[in-house]
Amino acid sequence: MPTWAGFIYLAVVLDAFSRRVVGWAIGETMAAELVLSALNMAL
Repeated sequence: MPTWAGFIYLAVVLDAFSRRVVGWAIGETMAAELVLSALNMAL
C-alpha cells in the first residue's frame, strides 16, 4: 500500500465461512513475522 511516508505491507486473515477479517497486521517489511502477527491476532 503506498502512503506519503513510503510503502507498508498489510497481512489479513479472513474467516472462510463468514468472510470477515479476524486478524490483521501492518509492517514496513514483507517478512514472516508480519503473517505470524496476523495469525496470532486471529487466534
